[in-house]
Amino acid sequence: MPRIGLILAVIGTYSLLGCVPLSSVGRAIPLTRPKLMTASPEPPIIVMDIAPLVVPLGDRFVNEEIWTSLDEQILTTRQRHVLQQNGFRVGLAAGGRTPEGLRQLLTGKKTNPNPYQSRRQEGNAASVTLAKGIDECEVELHLNDKPEIRRYQQLVCQVKLVPSVDHDGSVRLQVTPQLEFEDPEKWSRLNPRLALAVQGQRSTETFELLNFDLTLGDNDFLVLGARYDSPESLAARFFLSPDPQKPTQRLLAIRAAPLSKISSSTSAQNNLRSQSLAAQAAAR
Repeated sequence: MPRIGLILAVIGTYSLLGCVPLSSVGRAIPLTRPKLMTASPEPPIIVMDIAPLVVPLGDRFVNEEIWTSLDEQILTTRQRHVLQQNGFRVGLAAGGRTPEGLRQLLTGKKTNPNPYQSRRQEGNAASVTLAKGIDECEVELHLNDKPEIRRYQQLVCQVKLVPSVDHDGSVRLQVTPQLEFEDPEKWSRLNPRLALAVQGQRSTETFELLNFDLTLGDNDFLVLGARYDSPESLAARFFLSPDPQKPTQRLLAIRAAPLSKISSSTSAQNNLRSQSLAAQAAAR
């Protein structure tokens, strides 16, 4: 019996060795390490400095002189045409030097009473409200070269901004006008699967045909306004307030930069604690 057990043990040992490659005999078999999952990088954060400027209605400087120091040829011919038809003016203060007239508007407490800063991750939209509380009005629209009159109630005029970062670190802004309004016909379009409180009675109309995008370099300002000679246009609802009690006109100035670029400067970090980017830009 002991001899039979010994024979079986030898046979078992050789069987096991036959399952192991000869090259691995006499040395350790390396362990395969599991692949580590790498987290996707967070989208960059863009800081947008927003200055809704206010002047008396019909101000000559805002309607004429300031545009001579801005580049209005930054958009395509088609974009300029459709924006002009709807009363919008778009200009760029480029080269990192703020024109003196724009600088005065940015630094004046009366003309720039409520500047603020908006931070968004790349691709996330921010909405800038320029006018609200318009009870009822008619708007003359020119979309696809077809004039149309539309009526709105409880109107809120906004500009939607979607920022992204180009490969060279500059910011690309996508700009789209939109209207939020009371919609009496919305009840006929309610989704029965959603609660009424979620759907509400207001609608938002985004004018994709008036969408444009442009690139902002360091200390560049995008300036938006309305043509004063188009009082019935869509842009007039955004920028002109013919209220007899206080007739005013607005101009929107925007500067943007990646947060990483701002944070790379120690002085910029210190300034951000005490003032907005708009104030810093105006001081340059």
